[in-house]
Amino acid sequence: IREARYKVHHIIKAFKASQKEDLATVEGGGDTLTAEFFELENPIHAQIEAEEKRKTEEKAEKEREKAERLTNIRAKISCFTQFIRMAAAFDSLALTEHIAKIEAGQLTATDYAELLPEAATAKTDVLTTLKAQLSALVEKEANDKRLEDERVETTRKAALQGRVDAINRVSINCASIQCWDE
Repeated sequence: IREARYKVHHIIKAFKASQKEDLATVEGGGDTLTAEFFELENPIHAQIEAEEKRKTEEKAEKEREKAERLTNIRAKISCFTQFIRMAAAFDSLALTEHIAKIEAGQLTATDYAELLPEAATAKTDVLTTLKAQLSALVEKEANDKRLEDERVETTRKAALQGRVDAINRVSINCASIQCWDE
């Protein structure tokens, strides 16, 4: 019985040894297959990564261009507010001409794209401010003219009164001289 038991043990050991060899062969073949798959997958994976990188760069470029475009549009919009600062140096005629130019200017989607509503609001705000400045300027100019006219009139009246006084003095002197002659 012992011998049979030893044989079973040797048979199991031999079977395990052959299984280990088969397993080693399968694992070796598996490693070879995996390496061959990697050789096939790596170029495809590199292409996918390159495509993803290109798309990411294109997206970043588009975003940069959009940001630059919006910056340029906002600069155009800020030009409206510069008219307010410039208006301080204008007389009412020049300010009226500038208001007319601004009112005549058309805001187009081509020029202002998605910021067209913002541009329209800025234009309206600037026109409102400039018209208020024009109204105040016209009133000031009218007041200045009235004061100048009053000054001229006062000067004219003073000069006229001076002449009248001189004539009266001459008349009085003449009358007094005539009195001495008689």
